[in-house]
Amino acid sequence: MISSLTFRLPFTLGLCLSFALSGLAQTDENEWVVLTVEPEPAQTLLGFGTSLVTELNSLPEGVLPDFSKRVFGDLKMNVVRIWAPSGEKETVETMLATFARRYLDSGRLELAKQQGVTTNLLAPARGEAAPAEPMTEYGRKLAEFILQLKVRHQIPIHVTGLANEPEQFSARQVVDGIKALRMELDQRGLQDVGIVAPERANNDRSTLEMIEAICADAVALKSLRGLATHSYSMAANTPIASAITGVNKEFWITEAGNTGHEEPGDTRRAASLAARFLNDLNHRVTHWIHFIAYADSSDLSLDKDNATKLLVFDRKTGTVFESLQYTYLRMLRVAFPTGCEVYPVTAEPGGDLVNSHGQKPRLNAAASRLPDGRWSFAVVNLTGLTSTPTATYDPAATLRVKIQLPAAESRLSKTFHRWRSDAEKKIVDEGKKSYSDGEIAADLRPQELMIFLEEK
Repeated sequence: MISSLTFRLPFTLGLCLSFALSGLAQTDENEWVVLTVEPEPAQTLLGFGTSLVTELNSLPEGVLPDFSKRVFGDLKMNVVRIWAPSGEKETVETMLATFARRYLDSGRLELAKQQGVTTNLLAPARGEAAPAEPMTEYGRKLAEFILQLKVRHQIPIHVTGLANEPEQFSARQVVDGIKALRMELDQRGLQDVGIVAPERANNDRSTLEMIEAICADAVALKSLRGLATHSYSMAANTPIASAITGVNKEFWITEAGNTGHEEPGDTRRAASLAARFLNDLNHRVTHWIHFIAYADSSDLSLDKDNATKLLVFDRKTGTVFESLQYTYLRMLRVAFPTGCEVYPVTAEPGGDLVNSHGQKPRLNAAASRLPDGRWSFAVVNLTGLTSTPTATYDPAATLRVKIQLPAAESRLSKTFHRWRSDAEKKIVDEGKKSYSDGEIAADLRPQELMIFLEEK
């Protein structure tokens, strides 16, 4: 099982790890993308998880435990994101009733806990519209809801957002809301509940300005455990990463995923998701949360949004659809387990490989040192994806990639294991290779993910 594999990739000055996949059409022999791993780690990956859909129809016996094991257990997730209604018409009592129906009666939250989840992340489903009620009242109701979950249901909320994608909130409302929520939590003895904000949909200029407003308010900043955004058409970038790093806060991606319909064997969304994961790690993200774990569908062939989920139970056929996004995440979790130190990667050409609005990079990459001292590296080819008004991709091309790893050990013989993704076989084990004072060159096919891991 790939989830049990471990790797070690010591980074060496001038050491290029290089191999070539056979039978692939290559770009110009002299055209290389040279990836350089920075000499020092930027952050530790502390959390990885996904959210549970708000409503789920009853499933056949055994499906829920299986889904929970495959998503939370096999992907070694330690965070689950759970939703709470938070509009003006909601009271604490109606919020509690809705939450119990969604997550407690079904046993879904308990199943996630049994598979290793230790952190409950609350997503107040405010939506884009700012509350008409004062932020003080908004914070009071949300804090009381969190308290009653603990008192009545023994469900601790470890981290909470302020509002999901508060696109129409002003910076002032977010700052005031953070302070109000912190005060109300503390007054109820909930000092251990962390707050992350603002959780806007993209890492754009407006998000940066909101983060800067939070950081400029000493009380609001002190009230936070971490700053948070989502990773869709505009993933994490250097200005936002720098702003967060400058105030020594965690950086949470509390939602990342895809939309639309995914057909079996379609690698486009899997490549896009992997690229944003690697991009986000490359820009100092400490916690990364996929959008939706699993769901059901009355007829998967007609489901226009199955790409938001990793697993889908098709009621019409009684079968399970496993997204290729799930396969790519399995690979990435081998290379980037919780607790690994993340080493930024730059490219020539390509710079810091920002996956943002408009022109997308040809690839994304990141490197890590595992908790046991071993090293890993991952790279995904983004060429050939379908361009949209907000995202332009280069034509499909097999990229010739050199990986240059800084540090010591360049004269030592090393053994690496490599895997690559495949639309049909899903994960291809390409075995072990020994390298000494050499280089590894990867011919990386369009939309392919490859991981490199040092053997013990």
